[in-house]
Amino acid sequence: MRINMKKKLIIAAVLLAIAGTASAYFVSLDSPQDFPTNI
Repeated sequence: MRINMKKKLIIAAVLLAIAGTASAYFVSLDSPQDFPTNI
């Protein structure tokens, strides 16, 4: 059970990371002026 939970957590974390980077990439492609890059 614990190994299965760990696998699910790892897969969920990887999917979250991929989705986060992909959405950030596409949003920056759409509207780069919305991001304050010079802070």
